[in-house]
Amino acid sequence: MPGSYQFRQADLQENLVEVGKTFSTSTKCHRGDAIEIEFETFNITHDERKDIFTISAWAPVFLGKASGEPDSVDDVVKKAEDAKVLQEKVITLEGETVYL
Repeated sequence: MPGSYQFRQADLQENLVEVGKTFSTSTKCHRGDAIEIEFETFNITHDERKDIFTISAWAPVFLGKASGEPDSVDDVVKKAEDAKVLQEKVITLEGETVYL
């Protein structure tokens, strides 16, 4: 769920934000299934030129199917920050990438 972050409309799928692909699993999942993953870092980049965000999880590992609603991006950012695995970047108006 996008939460309070603005994403490109093409990145939003059914009001969900795709984070990427996990390592393979034998568990059968379908688009829209809630799943639980763990990852080494959670990356969030703000492109000031377009005022949009992109996100990704580095080295995601599938833990299993989850019940309930997926976490919003706000929730994941908070959890990643608390776990000290959040990597924030800004692409400036001049196109420079700045790590925060």
